[in-house]
Amino acid sequence: LSYRHLSVTNSGIGCSVADRLSKLGVDTKFHDEIVSTLVSVYGKDISVLSTLDAVGDSSIQELAESIQIQQQPKASAPVRKRKEITISIPHHPTAELFTLQWRQGQSLMQLAQDDDVLSGYIEASCSGTMACCSCHVYLDPDSFEALGGKPTTQERDMLDLAYEWKETSRL
Repeated sequence: LSYRHLSVTNSGIGCSVADRLSKLGVDTKFHDEIVSTLVSVYGKDISVLSTLDAVGDSSIQELAESIQIQQQPKASAPVRKRKEITISIPHHPTAELFTLQWRQGQSLMQLAQDDDVLSGYIEASCSGTMACCSCHVYLDPDSFEALGGKPTTQERDMLDLAYEWKETSRL
């Protein structure tokens, strides 16, 4: 069998597959996706009906449910407030300032990593777990307040280890 013969919309084996999937209660709009999934796992030369037998009815039904969930429209994320903040990198030779749009709930490390230029200066060795100081930055006072002011206890403990931290230092 070639792949084009496996389509459940064709006659022949396709109808048999469609009948089998329908008997399992699988919505017809998911039939092609199920066949495509089986082909991607077992190869183009499979016999779909024998594969359906081997996989089993409950697994086929679970696959159909998974495909249905995957195809459901995603709920849109709530709109998070944005604030403009200004960051400078400690001990950077040019003392370059970066003005970025911070979204509420976003860490400074994530913000830095999302910026093409700033990400070159922020190592983020611990991937944001606050186990290092490689994303240490200075904020201007307004930006410091925009982020909620004082850092958490965990962040403060790590900032105590940072080189020349200031009151407006953050990780």
